[in-house]
Amino acid sequence: MLIELLLAKKSLFWLGFGARYAGNNIQKIIELTNSAVITTPRGKGIISEYSLASIGTTGIGSISKEITKQITGDSSRYVVVIMGSPLSELSAFYLQKNFSNIDLFYVGLEADKVRNNLPSNAIVFKSDIQCFTETLLSALQNKVIHKSAVQYSALMVEFVDYIIKDNNDSDKVIHPLAVMNIIQRVAINKNNCYIAAEAGNSFFWASHYLKFSQSGRYRLGTAFGAMGHYACGLVGIAAGFKECAIGIIGDGAMLMANEVSTAVRYHLAAIWLVMNDSSYNMCRQGLEMLNSDPLDCDIPVTDFALFGRALGADGYQANNSQQLEDAIVEAIKNRNPAVIDVRIDKNAVPPLKDRIETLKGFIND
Repeated sequence: MLIELLLAKKSLFWLGFGARYAGNNIQKIIELTNSAVITTPRGKGIISEYSLASIGTTGIGSISKEITKQITGDSSRYVVVIMGSPLSELSAFYLQKNFSNIDLFYVGLEADKVRNNLPSNAIVFKSDIQCFTETLLSALQNKVIHKSAVQYSALMVEFVDYIIKDNNDSDKVIHPLAVMNIIQRVAINKNNCYIAAEAGNSFFWASHYLKFSQSGRYRLGTAFGAMGHYACGLVGIAAGFKECAIGIIGDGAMLMANEVSTAVRYHLAAIWLVMNDSSYNMCRQGLEMLNSDPLDCDIPVTDFALFGRALGADGYQANNSQQLEDAIVEAIKNRNPAVIDVRIDKNAVPPLKDRIETLKGFIND
């Protein structure tokens, strides 16, 4: 049944972190069936985000509303296959609830735990994803396929030409989009660093804008979204893979908990890039977008470069794009524990819209 639908309809594979080991099989299946791909944030890179098949990311920093419009607007012609994700709020923003009139399949060993997150029309295959995709691929390769190429709308966002008048004045700040652009060019494209995004606005900026061509290179904690997760967990990535790991960390999370001293003790190539806006800014902006009463979200100005040096790490201050690029280049080259204090524009609004709409739905319910 699934094979016939994949060959007869427009097909979309929705991949989570649990599908990462089946990436090669899925890539071949996608090519044979002319399918499109979306991923959860942790699934980024299972299929290269530079592939024509990749149309976007769900959950944090997502384009879920655009994906929903594209699929549900043509629901009778779509089949959706979900693999490797529990479809929690931060991974999916419950996008799957919009697929009640679509041929929908779920594959995974923990299918019983996910059933409550699926619409009633979903057909569940309780199976190891690697074994399932091997079997599916073999069956497809034995078919004579005449499915014509399908043109999918590319919904993945691109960097805009954002012009920032930088100079060396200490009171200047950097737009977070410019920060992401530099991370993409220098840390990911040129140096293939591991990237981890901390809970907060960093979640949204990184998931929305950064692209990966390999699985597992981007890390974030979508289970609970706990602040401090990667301000501490960054050392585990650097130690475990023995490669350079960069954490995109909010100033609030950095002040809550960090493991800079541990990185110094074991001389790990861990770099804390602190998005410093002297604010719990996701809380402040979220309250504004929900039309709620404001709360005290301010944080006293902190010199994180000095903080890093005090713990024995290298410390860098970046008030403009050139300073930031120079700091990242030097920190990667030196492979020392480092803290980069990036003064960002606190008035820049991250792609929070889908998250706000989800919260409004909870409030209204």
